[in-house]
Amino acid sequence: MKNILLIDDDETTNFLTRITIKKTNLGNVIHECLNGKEGVEFFEEINHKPDAITPDIILLDLNMPILDGWQFLDEFKQFNSTAQIYIMSSSNYPEDIQNASNYPLVKGYIVKPLTTEKAIELLID
Repeated sequence: MKNILLIDDDETTNFLTRITIKKTNLGNVIHECLNGKEGVEFFEEINHKPDAITPDIILLDLNMPILDGWQFLDEFKQFNSTAQIYIMSSSNYPEDIQNASNYPLVKGYIVKPLTTEKAIELLID
């Protein structure tokens, strides 16, 4: 089982994502952040705790208040994390998908919602 961090401002999406992850029995949601700033703060906190459970996978929305997904990616570079990041957005704009591929930290792009099939595919990696 992989530890998963959700960073998405849509609580309904987070609820449905948690259900999908539980249904696949392939992951465990360890934390949810409602914007990129909370995500950065999460990593700042766990960097100071040697026994902290760290995420294996980050599911990251792009359009959020305070600090969006792109800004989170820029800030995330400072952390020594091996977490695999998947953009999970309602945007299927080719330019967003292309921009995501320009970030070496981003392993894939998922158009919402996260389905059982998509969860199994990305969590098996």
